[in-house]
Parts: sequence; structure tokens; C-alpha cells
Amino acid sequence: MEFGVNYLEILFVFIGEYDMVVTHYQNNIATLEYNEGILSKTNVALWNNNYNYFKLTLTEEILNGSYGSDLQLDVDPATDLTWQFLDADGNPVEKQEGDSDTYYSAPAAGTYYIVIYTTTNQTGVTVSASLV
Repeated sequence: MEFGVNYLEILFVFIGEYDMVVTHYQNNIATLEYNEGILSKTNVALWNNNYNYFKLTLTEEILNGSYGSDLQLDVDPATDLTWQFLDADGNPVEKQEGDSDTYYSAPAAGTYYIVIYTTTNQTGVTVSASLV
């Protein structure tokens, strides 16, 4: 991962055989709650010179609703942020043409992580992922 710490999880299948999965863990991962087209967490503190982790789950029902199928990530109010949008295995979500660090076209249903790095201490912010 360009920013952050990599951890390896080794799953033993049979004696002498194992699967290795790259995962990213944080002790306190905040979960974004879904409400009317927006997954969000309010009154969040982003700690200076730290990686801040947020988990969100997109279901088929959420993605097929009337709010849109693209995802716009946002933090309000906040400045000087570096973003990463990761899949459930901790790998960066592949960007499509026109996507950016905070906009993703038609993500599939599943669990995702938003990792935000900030250089300043910021409190009382709202982290969100809106369907557009």
C-alpha cells in the first residue's frame, strides 16, 4: 500500500498448504451507517499524521436503489487529506476512466475501507460516501 502499513494473514488450509492474503487492520475502524443514499459517520476526529480507517458495506439493494450507482467520498469540514479506497482484502479499488481519489464509478456490492491520512488534527467532521 502506498500509504499505511501492510499486514499478512496466513490461512492454513491443509498441513503444508496455506493461502496468504494481504489485509489492513486498525484497532478502531468506524463503520459508516447507511441512510437515504448516504453512508456516513458524524462527529469524527481525524488525528494528525495518522491513518484514519472507515468501513462501509454496499449491498445490491443499496446500489440498485434510486440514489445512483457511483460513489462520491467526502469529509466535511476537513483539509489537507490523502485518500485511499480499498476493497475487503485491503487492495486499492481499481479506478475507471473519469474516477479520482474520491469518486468511483459503479462499484460492486461488497465491503470497502476508506483510509484517510491528514497532517492536521481535525474534530467534529463527517465522513461520508454518497451514491450519485
